Amino acid sequence: MSNYWNILGVPHKGWILEEVYDIRAEGQSADDTQYETCMMCNNERIRYVHVVSHRDFGEEFKVGCVCAEKMTNDYVNPKKRENQLRNKSHRRINWLKKRMEG
Repeated sequence: MSNYWNILGVPHKGWILEEVYDIRAEGQSADDTQYETCMMCNNERIRYVHVVSHRDFGEEFKVGCVCAEKMTNDYVNPKKRENQLRNKSHRRINWLKKRMEG
């Protein structure tokens, strides 16, 4: 897989953040998770996938948070949405722990 930051014709700015999702299924261990690879920089082990689109480019990209921030020129919302998913996951884990203890 190539690094799209270095490919002519792939826009670096003007992307829109469509969604962010957690690829780890409920109850799945870190070792069993099939992590994504960032389509823009090839960083591996992306758990929270940011899907971005560009009106002049026909393909959605699945990228990590840092690339999503650069591509959308938004240094708040990609991380904010990832943190919301991260917090949701932690709340679920804590709830399950308390339930098993109690």
